[in-house]
This record gives sequence, C-alpha cells and structure tokens, in this order.
Amino acid sequence: MNNNRINNVINDEIREEIVEELQIGRTASALGSRESIDILRLLADNEPDELSRSFISDNTGISPNRISGYLDSMTRAGIIKQCYLGSESMISLNPECRGIRQLAELLDRLLEIGGSKRNKSANIMVTLNSGYLHQLCVMLTSLVQSNPDMLIRLYVVHSSLSEEELAQAGAVLGDHGTVHSVRIDKNDFSDAPTTDRYPSEMYYRIFAAKYLPESLDRILYLDPDLVVNGSISGLYETPFDGALFAAASHVGNFMTLINSVRLNASNERTPYINSGVMLMNLKALRERQDRDRVFRYIEENRNRLILPDQDIISALYGPDIKLIDSYRYNMTERLFALHIEAKTWLDVDWVRKHSVIIHYCGRNKPWKPGYIGKLGIFYDNAEAELKRRLSRQ
Repeated sequence: MNNNRINNVINDEIREEIVEELQIGRTASALGSRESIDILRLLADNEPDELSRSFISDNTGISPNRISGYLDSMTRAGIIKQCYLGSESMISLNPECRGIRQLAELLDRLLEIGGSKRNKSANIMVTLNSGYLHQLCVMLTSLVQSNPDMLIRLYVVHSSLSEEELAQAGAVLGDHGTVHSVRIDKNDFSDAPTTDRYPSEMYYRIFAAKYLPESLDRILYLDPDLVVNGSISGLYETPFDGALFAAASHVGNFMTLINSVRLNASNERTPYINSGVMLMNLKALRERQDRDRVFRYIEENRNRLILPDQDIISALYGPDIKLIDSYRYNMTERLFALHIEAKTWLDVDWVRKHSVIIHYCGRNKPWKPGYIGKLGIFYDNAEAELKRRLSRQ
C-alpha cells in the first residue's frame, strides 16, 4: 500500500471519529437538561408511537411556549424525528441515533446526583390554587431541608396556576428536584359538590391515576398545609400489599362506625382516613378505578358528604386502604392535645423526634389570626428557613 493510500485510510478513520465525536457532543448538549431527559423518557416509553407536542407538554409539565426549544435542539442532534399530521407536529425517537438510551441513562443519573450523592427519589403530588402558594413553598422548604439527599419530582395538579407561580415552587426545590405542571379542566368536576373551603381541586387527587403520567407507579400526595419534619423514605417505600392507598385515620372505633353509616359504606369497619397525606398505588388505580362509579356515588350521596374528597375515598375504597401511623405520618394539633394517654401529649420534643409529617388540617392554622396550639413552631421554623433561602438568591 503506497503512502497516499495509507494517508487516505488514516484520514477516513480520523474523519469518522471526528464525525462520531461531534454527533456525541450534539447529543449530550441536547440532553443536558432535566426537561429534555423527561421528553426522551416519554418517547421511549411510548415507542414506536409518534407523540404530539401537546401530548408531550401535558405529560412532562413543560409549557407549550418552552417545549419547542427542547424539541428543535433534539431534532438538530438527530435524537428525534418530527413530521406533520395536518398542522400538528408529531415526534418520535430517531432509530438511527446510536447509543441514545445509554447516554440518556448516564445523563439522567448525573442530573439526579446534582453535585451531591442522592441515592433516593420520590414522586410528590400537590393540588392547590394560588391561595395556598406560600404554604406550598413553606412545605417544600421543610421537605428539602428534612430530605437533603432525595431527588423530588413534584407534580402540581391544578387548573389555574401561572408559569410564574409554578416557578416559585421550582425556585424552592432548586437542584433538589423538578416541578411538573399538570393542568386540569375544571369542567371535569362541574357536577361535584364544592364549597369555598373545599374547592374542585380536592377531587384531583381522587383521579390522580388518570391525570398523571403512566410511567409513574406510585406517588405521595401531600397537602400544602403541612410541614415535613423527617425522612419520608419509610412512608414512600411502604409496600401496598394490594392496597390502593396508604393513609392515616384520626378517628377511633366509634366514629369509624358513625362515618361508615353516614357514608353508606359497604363495611361497618371501613376506615375513615385523612386525605391530606396519602401514598397512592397509581398502577393498581389505573386497573381498578371506575370513574363512573365515583360520580354515581357522589350523585347518590351528595347530602351526606361533609369533607367530600376523604368521604369519597373512605367510602368507596375503605377495604383497599392500608392504614399508617397517624402520630408519625399525619400528626395534628388535635392528636397532640386530645390523646392524653399517648406519649405525644407529654411535650413537643416527642413530636420533633418522632413525627415525620405535621399537618395543620381544619380551620386552626398557624398562619391565621387566632391560632391556638403548640405545633405551630414547626411551621414558623420552616417559614423562617424559606425567607433565609430566598434572601440568598
């Protein structure tokens, strides 16, 4: 082989390596954000189907105004293909993009690490309107502070929050997690009973399995009016053992019986739960939940419902609810003050050491005038920490 041919072969090999490195560089750059990784995961879960931009936006929480930039960058890198069905852009993975899944997994891991070692993650769901945005930020501050090594994937299910309001939650999480917006049409629940105290947002948790991405198997629902005082890993990893929900009850045997009768429950011993803290078996709910049955129950028992969301969940799914320790995972002022036979009555230090979640349910809340109680100190501390963090940004 003469020198020219040798040089040509070498040049071809070098050229091929350069092209491959450039391709890898473009791919890595296009996947260098949590949003692009989420898009890739969604496309992979639905392969070989083509997905519309609106579907991707709805299932990743990325707004329609922002999603175009991510999709265009991924198209230029050869990661995805776009075609048009009428005026609708349809997106799918590019089968010719080599090693894309392996690279995505690597980048996903690097993003989860976020500069520190995070071995665990949790899907968290909240439902609210703008009236509880500040309390949400306080709750998230306490969640991050008590779980510094956990990656939080926050799913905000709502019908009215703006991008600016959602960004406030994202600012609190920082590199500890991501925020996914799940917007719901209020007309879906126009016939459901609501009051000023119990808005339509409370029904979103009943049908969480319908609205959340199908890739999620479990999620921990948390009310905004609580603070997290410890690691949620034990609660989040609770085995369902076939149950649809894991939640706490705040009532004894007598009131359990009264509520069973009031709600026309099929079983007199149906547990009556507090829906402010619920671990939800999304996979089983998708398979077993009957939406029509829920609305039939609401229509037939409209006048019996006092706290509609937890009334409905308790009445329809009581046998499929796994009870958790209320003192540990759903501590309230009422439990603290009235259960004088329990250790929790002794002092706040017991709560500080043993209660993972402190829930300010009912009308007696530490941010409202006339608050009476001892557990407001946990909210005050979390709010002060939120102010300190915001002042440093």
